[in-house]
Amino acid sequence: MKFRSYIFIIRVLVTILFVNTFAVSENYAQTSQDNEYTKALLIANQYLDINADSAIVLFKQLFVTFENQKDTSNIIKCHIGIADARKTKGQYGLAYDHLWDALFLAEDIQDSLEMIDIYYDLGTLYNIYGKTEQAEYHFNTALSLAKRQISLHKFPEDGLSGIYYSIAITKRSMEKYQTALNYLDSCEMVKINKTPNNYNTPYTDAERGIIYLKLGQEERAKNLLEKAHKHFVLKGSNYAIITGLNLGDVSAGQEDWEKANTYYLSSLDRLNKTNSHTNLEGELLKKTSIIYNKIGNSSKAYSYIYMANALADSLYNAKTSKNNELFKIKNKHEETIRIKDEYIRNQNIILEKTKLVQLRLKLFIAFIICAIIVSAIFLQMRSRIKRYNIEKKQAQLDREKAEAIMQIKNKELTSYTLQIIEKDKILDTLLQKLKTLSYADYKSMKVVMVKGNKVMWEQFDKRFTEVNSEFYLRLRKKHPDLTPTEQKYCALLKLNFDSKEMVRLLNISLNTVNISRHRIRKKMGLKREENLSNYIADI
Repeated sequence: MKFRSYIFIIRVLVTILFVNTFAVSENYAQTSQDNEYTKALLIANQYLDINADSAIVLFKQLFVTFENQKDTSNIIKCHIGIADARKTKGQYGLAYDHLWDALFLAEDIQDSLEMIDIYYDLGTLYNIYGKTEQAEYHFNTALSLAKRQISLHKFPEDGLSGIYYSIAITKRSMEKYQTALNYLDSCEMVKINKTPNNYNTPYTDAERGIIYLKLGQEERAKNLLEKAHKHFVLKGSNYAIITGLNLGDVSAGQEDWEKANTYYLSSLDRLNKTNSHTNLEGELLKKTSIIYNKIGNSSKAYSYIYMANALADSLYNAKTSKNNELFKIKNKHEETIRIKDEYIRNQNIILEKTKLVQLRLKLFIAFIICAIIVSAIFLQMRSRIKRYNIEKKQAQLDREKAEAIMQIKNKELTSYTLQIIEKDKILDTLLQKLKTLSYADYKSMKVVMVKGNKVMWEQFDKRFTEVNSEFYLRLRKKHPDLTPTEQKYCALLKLNFDSKEMVRLLNISLNTVNISRHRIRKKMGLKREENLSNYIADI
């Protein structure tokens, strides 16, 4: 069988080389290559349960080809295939490494379909070493991914059967037999719904038989195991090693030593020829030794127990050397993720620091801009205040200057008027003497003086208005009911003229002046204690 396998492998490798070298057109060559590689992968997977070494040779050759082509998807398939072959040969540490490499690549390209197979195989590895919790976790992860892909119509529903089957094995290892049987029911339901006319339950029958054997239901176990065993032997499947072992246990339980011995030896023979399920070799050797002892063949019993002990020592050494990383749960994928997470964490820290620096820089720039704006506003306001103060001061100076000029002019006007009044006094004295001398001349001179007084008042009023241009406006605005004569009195009061000076200037009696002053006070609404001259001076 080995010779035929190697011949077939050589033929496949030659086909791969031929396709790579002699494709005529580019499109044809690509299509032809894809078809041949698909066939080669299919053949390699078929050899997993027939000859693990042949499968490894094929997968390695294909791995090199796909690596050159940078075909990540098929590289993952090769990793999974090699891992399955290593697992079959009992090289669990190597199988474990290939699976984590495959998982890393699958996660990198988000290939959920391949991740289903990888998690499934990892669960199987953990199961072999009795790490049922980890196994259950990986199987459940595979199941969740598979259901998700089924909802997207990317994964066949009958693909769930293998996962249900493996979970059943895990539950059996955990001695949860009823739960295991329930998962087997689910497995068979999915499988039967897809292919109702074929015998497609040999693996579930075998597992169900093992469970019934654990439960002590030997006849039910025997019927299921025999049916499955015949199928595996007919198909040349190495799973016959497992069914043969358990059928041997059934026969031993029924004290059919010869039949039990036949099953054990058959499983050992197939194991040695195919180098598959080597983890069962020690158990088979021990049970064969017990059977030989039962039938009275002590020499063979000793021989097989010796081989079993030697194998146990070698397996112990192998487990502590080659597979020690699995016992310690050496997890290359988790280490990669840890490094990746550490890198991401560091990058996030750097990013946070960068954001903090940027935030501080933005705040600093905002502060500078605000300071510039505030400074500009402050300078502008200070400039406005300064300009306002200058203008205010200038206005004050102009007002003071105007007031000073007005005061000077008012003084000049008052002085001029007083001089006229003084002259008028002298003329009045002369006029009184003339009256005693000549009444006729007195009368004529009196008329002239009255006319002169009228002209004098008109000149005074004109000059006063020029000097105090806004006085009459403010006076009329504040007290619009004042008569023109009363406004004259107010003008004279503004220049601090007393009643006697008013009499002379206006050529009226003192009583008339007093009456006019009283009327003005009344119209202005002044109280008794308020001074009329001061009030008018403020207008």
